[in-house]
Amino acid sequence: MQREPSTGNPSKNLDGYSCPTDNYAPLLPSSLYIIFSHPSWSEDSYVYESMDERVVNCDDTFWSKFCTADFCKAEEKATVLVGGIMSIPYVTASLVSPVIGYIVGTHGHRATSITTAFGLMILVHGVMAFSHFSPILPLTGQGTAYGIFTAVIWSSVPLTVDEDVVGTAYGVMTSLQNTGLALAPMFVAGIHSLNGDSYLPNVEIFFVIIAMIGLASGFYLVVIDSKGDRKLNKVMPKAGEEENISPISRTLTQEIYDSESDVSSVYHELI
Repeated sequence: MQREPSTGNPSKNLDGYSCPTDNYAPLLPSSLYIIFSHPSWSEDSYVYESMDERVVNCDDTFWSKFCTADFCKAEEKATVLVGGIMSIPYVTASLVSPVIGYIVGTHGHRATSITTAFGLMILVHGVMAFSHFSPILPLTGQGTAYGIFTAVIWSSVPLTVDEDVVGTAYGVMTSLQNTGLALAPMFVAGIHSLNGDSYLPNVEIFFVIIAMIGLASGFYLVVIDSKGDRKLNKVMPKAGEEENISPISRTLTQEIYDSESDVSSVYHELI
């Protein structure tokens, strides 16, 4: 929530008619001079020549129950609302990932799906950077893109590397992912500071640029895959088409079959 400016009253128009709005937090005192203490207060005195929201500590009973009770109630309500909204990408991703996993597992199109996800991320961050719409729909799109990544990227590893280096490939991917998770907050914090302690629009533009790089990489991946064996975009073989399975996939299938046979033999011996 934005704090209402000290000059003017945005809840009234120029003609003096009331225009109630929830976009502004309750007004704070301009100054405080309280020099006695109370058993439930955290401080012995509260003396401020000027006040802003950074001074208020709603964990302190003085602020939450007495001096700025309305402000703390509004802050608590806003915190609960924001927490629910910020959970949207993760809830969406958890619902989308199994569906996308089933689709790419039975119909292929992994490289195309990744490229689509990058395009969706460009749209999402572009909307959040340059519009004032509710963030619910963009965050749902962000969760959808994340669900596509989760379902597609990790399942593509066994299809693109030799069997004996699958573990190494997963390790390299995890290392790169953690490197990005470590560096991205540093860039975001720097942009936030340079942008006058504001995330919009420059931080979102930063994410748009990253997504554009990903989109270009996705198109390149589609081209490379189409010139090769189409391991990523190829539809999974149906019954009777086993002769088209690659040697690595055939070996993995045979190992699974042998393992199932061994378990079955042990089971029959036990009974």
